[in-house]
Amino acid sequence: MHRNTNCLLLIIRRSVYRILGLFFLLCFLAGGSVFAKDENFAAKIVAVDVQYIFENSIAITKLKKSIDEINESIQSDAASKEAEFKKTEEKLIEEKQAESSDRKIFESKVEEFNKDVNETRKVFQARKSKLERLHSEAIGKVHVETMSIIKELSKKYGFNLAVPYSQTLYIDDKLNITLEVLEILNKKLPEITLAF
Repeated sequence: MHRNTNCLLLIIRRSVYRILGLFFLLCFLAGGSVFAKDENFAAKIVAVDVQYIFENSIAITKLKKSIDEINESIQSDAASKEAEFKKTEEKLIEEKQAESSDRKIFESKVEEFNKDVNETRKVFQARKSKLERLHSEAIGKVHVETMSIIKELSKKYGFNLAVPYSQTLYIDDKLNITLEVLEILNKKLPEITLAF
């Protein structure tokens, strides 16, 4: 019984929070007229489809291609190294089965082999980490530039709130500035160079 009461209270509490949140959102969207008659509280809203921008940006398209090429290079190098290691491992297995060499010499060869494998793994992990870091930095540059463009357009059109298009239930197409943002972004930032 006690558990059911707690669940019911939790549901009621969440409902109250949702109603209050909706109330404040409606008040904000109504231009703050419930709280003040000041023109500074009037919301002028636009929507921006950030996902569309990131999928269609020339810079990001080129960035994806560069990253794919670098990844292929890393994979090719890794496959080549793996083939080398496989040959060395096969030789060591043959040598162990033949028991033709001194045990200490053999153990030294195995230890050297394992050391080489671990060092190579570290090198490839470092390359992948560097690529991920550079990718994140490049995406960050596009994001910063996109925000800068939206700010410029806010001065041009006089809006004071830009919301993600994916977070809206309905918005008039005239209030969607996605294509204009993308056009400006493609002119300002046509390419991002990866220093890999």
